[in-house]
Amino acid sequence: MQTRPHIQVIFGACILAWGVAHPFDFKGVTVGQPATPQVIQERLGVKCVAGANALQVCNGVVTLAGTASDMNLVIGADGVVQRISLPFASDGFDTVERATNEKFGPPKSITHEKVQNRMGATFDNVSYTWKATGGVEVLLSKYVGRVDSSLLYFSTTTDRELLENIEKQRSKDL
Repeated sequence: MQTRPHIQVIFGACILAWGVAHPFDFKGVTVGQPATPQVIQERLGVKCVAGANALQVCNGVVTLAGTASDMNLVIGADGVVQRISLPFASDGFDTVERATNEKFGPPKSITHEKVQNRMGATFDNVSYTWKATGGVEVLLSKYVGRVDSSLLYFSTTTDRELLENIEKQRSKDL
């Protein structure tokens, strides 16, 4: 059976549109895809422990484009990686920014805003967001919480909904 060139082009375009060609992974661990604690240990050198609601929580120090990060990775009860949170010192932002753009291509959106420290000094913050089908997102922010802290955050819709519900509960804990 001979394949028609226009069919190949259409099929290839569909793969790119679905996000299959460029999964959001960190060192071979893909957010929104299944992984086991053994895989996390092998690929990232971090151990996982049982968390609430049958989650597996994997915390430990990893490197991100040569910059140290205290990673938090969550595997859902269904065995799917829901979150990879990689906070790092903001002095490594330029290196991480270059590496992330090289790996994932141009972001879906770029946000600029002014942030202020406790002393009143203002800084220019930038955040990049990459999105794929199925609600998978990657966020890279220069400043998060403090001007010496940056974040690369891989998430699923399930993770973002979980965090939103936690915040709602905290607002009622008076």
